[in-house]
Amino acid sequence: LDMCLNILDSHCAQFNQNIMEANEPFSEYDFMYFPIDFKNRCNLGYAFANFTSAKATWKLYREFHMHQWAIFNSKKICEITYARLQGRRLLEDHFRNARLECDTDNYLPLVFDPPRNGKNLTVTRVIRGQWEAKNDSNKHQLEHHYRQTRGKNYSRVNSDCHSSGPKQTLYRVKNVAAAHEFNIQS
Repeated sequence: LDMCLNILDSHCAQFNQNIMEANEPFSEYDFMYFPIDFKNRCNLGYAFANFTSAKATWKLYREFHMHQWAIFNSKKICEITYARLQGRRLLEDHFRNARLECDTDNYLPLVFDPPRNGKNLTVTRVIRGQWEAKNDSNKHQLEHHYRQTRGKNYSRVNSDCHSSGPKQTLYRVKNVAAAHEFNIQS
């Protein structure tokens, strides 16, 4: 996830630096989801990002479509395509009640408000979706973590899980710098 965010942030920062003098909207994105195979803890090979303008989307397309990644001796080619759902609101609605079987919120879809633009990196991260712990010890870790951080960097968000597993509480991380503090180890 961090690698994907770094790619988008770098792209936006470069694009925005070039248009500072012009009267054009910044290149920004306000939604990111990086689907993961939870069993293997690996990315499925694609991601969803919602840019706030058509021009920003086009710039990303021109820079990365058919781009060959030069890392890890990979022969993979990046392909930028339109998603079935367009716009932050539709994406939020779609993923709001998604239940993902993972032990941490690090894999949930993210909504950025205000949008990230490559320079403004300490924006609010709103976590969307729900997850269920695989055992009760994770539930107790979450409850302990909430009690320790109440009123500091986190605000409580109730999840509405409708399953037989233990229900969890998700947190809104108010600051990207604080996000790394909320890693529940399984």
